[in-house]
Amino acid sequence: RLIAKDEPMNNPSANDNKVWDINTPEILRGRNDCLIEQLDIAVAEGLMNRFGSKYKFVHEQIQFAVYSLIPESEQGFVHLWVGSLLLNKKTLIPIENFAFVVVDQLNLGAPSVHSRNQKIELAKLNLQAGERAMSLALFSAALSYLTMGIDILGTKEWGSNYELCIRLYSSYLEAQYCNANFQKMSSILNEISTHARCLSDKLCSCATLVKALSAQGKTVEAIEVSFKVLHELGETIHISATDSSSVLSELEETKQMLHGNDDAFFLKLTEMKDETKISAMLFLELSCLNAIIARKNNLLPSIVFRMMQLSLQYGVCNYSPSAFAYYGLLLCVWFDDIKGGCRFG
Repeated sequence: RLIAKDEPMNNPSANDNKVWDINTPEILRGRNDCLIEQLDIAVAEGLMNRFGSKYKFVHEQIQFAVYSLIPESEQGFVHLWVGSLLLNKKTLIPIENFAFVVVDQLNLGAPSVHSRNQKIELAKLNLQAGERAMSLALFSAALSYLTMGIDILGTKEWGSNYELCIRLYSSYLEAQYCNANFQKMSSILNEISTHARCLSDKLCSCATLVKALSAQGKTVEAIEVSFKVLHELGETIHISATDSSSVLSELEETKQMLHGNDDAFFLKLTEMKDETKISAMLFLELSCLNAIIARKNNLLPSIVFRMMQLSLQYGVCNYSPSAFAYYGLLLCVWFDDIKGGCRFG
């Protein structure tokens, strides 16, 4: 009764359910001191194989048969019980599998969860599992976990669990984008826009929207969204073409900031700490990419020069290398400065 049913193959922990390590019975010792002895009986009967400290069913159909012995009305409670035990003994599970193993069990028992506090905790665990899956590029699994988290939490927790909701919905939006479910993103964006308390809480979803528009070939619209966000961040760049005098003026300002600094100076630049400026750098970089794809080359100088100025004034961040590379490109292509372009590139 303690063996969980196989999960679908796209589940990151699917294969883990087939193999029992000696630690797993150890977790369950509080329930049955003879569990390992019983597992050894199953080995003797030819139902399981033992490999050192691991136990494995000889065939998945035997596992299905064992699982079927649990009355359907009790299966949810068994999964909750196993998941809760695993959650309390997390040190006995490999850290890379912990979130998936535990949440898979708890989710199978989710219909039996009725307490509001338990639902909130389960939603948090699904968020952790979803974020973990996203970091491993397991986008389908991530979407499954995040969907479960939102379904469990519902739409009435924004007031009392705001931080959880904003993270869950923002990650859910990103997972939909990564799975190319663009048509489903609008309602999620509306939910975030309706409840977000400040601009900083909307930035993640805005960046995901820009990427989604770009992925659909709507690059001009993506640039417009980026520029609107930049305006709210205090970095106004107009969508209309900039004249040559303005470009030369911005180039001169950037060159003055660079004047007299050798390569060692750039390697010693401090890390950018201002979160607003880091966000601005993100949307400036997204604008650069979309301007190139949309062949809006007239927009590039203003965007790139501003990225350079922010990096020199506030320090470098993850988007600064792009600024230096684009600046080198502009020097080569626009201003015929091959030597300078190669240096900064």
